[in-house]
Formats: sequence, C-alpha cells, structure tokens
Amino acid sequence: EHQSSEGPIVLPQAASGLPELYGKSFGIFPTDMRLRRHMQGVVSSSAFEIVVTVLITLSTLQLSVDAPGLDSESQLAQLLRKLNIAFSVVFSLESALKMFVYGVALNKDAYLRSIWNMIDLFVVGI
Repeated sequence: EHQSSEGPIVLPQAASGLPELYGKSFGIFPTDMRLRRHMQGVVSSSAFEIVVTVLITLSTLQLSVDAPGLDSESQLAQLLRKLNIAFSVVFSLESALKMFVYGVALNKDAYLRSIWNMIDLFVVGI
C-alpha cells in the first residue's frame, strides 16, 4: 500500500510478485485481506522453505534416534518426546498457515489440491 495525495493506493496482487489468491480461505477470509496476503509472502519465501526443510531433517533425525528398547524414563526418551511434540506443533502450524493463505480444498490453488500437501497433512496427523 502506498500513499498519494488522494489517499492510499492499493497495489494489485500481481504488483507484489506473488501469484493471485483465489476464493476465501476457510470460507471467510477474502483474497484482499492484508494478513492473508502478507502470510502468502511468508509461506512462498525461500527462507520459509529452508526452515521447514531443516525442521523436517531434524525431525527425521529425532525419529531415527528413538527405538523400542529405549528406557522410557531416560532423559533421552523424555527429550525425544518433547521434541516430537514440538515438531508436531510446528508442522501443524505450517499446514494451518498454508490453508489460511491458499484455502483448504475448494479454491483453485487450495492446500489439499497438491498431492504433496495431502501426504504432508497425513503424516502430520499421524
């Protein structure tokens, strides 16, 4: 949004360099909602993708350390449980944020219209 002598000028979506958003997310949040457009920039950024990829790698390492024979009362087991909860929360927030930006299923570019996002949501839900 820029200022002119007549007041604010709202730039079209294309001026932001981001793809057009379609439909209301969750049936209530319009495409021109400032927070939704801002979060689109966040989830579309390479920095966001790098952070998510690093977290996936760390989560995978955490899962590889866990073993059935591990003493459930050990400090390592307790740490792994806490990390599992933290990763679950972060990945759930990532999914929810992308659904907020792109919509869940009905919009043209909705979150669940990508097979990768379906797999992602399934894994997070387990």
